[in-house]
Amino acid sequence: MSASGARKPEISFAHFDRVDIRAGT
Repeated sequence: MSASGARKPEISFAHFDRVDIRAGT
């Protein structure tokens, strides 16, 4: 899992961004 996340940090960031916006609102 660590390798997958580190390998594609862009997807992880985009996913977190969406969750952050939803949780922030």
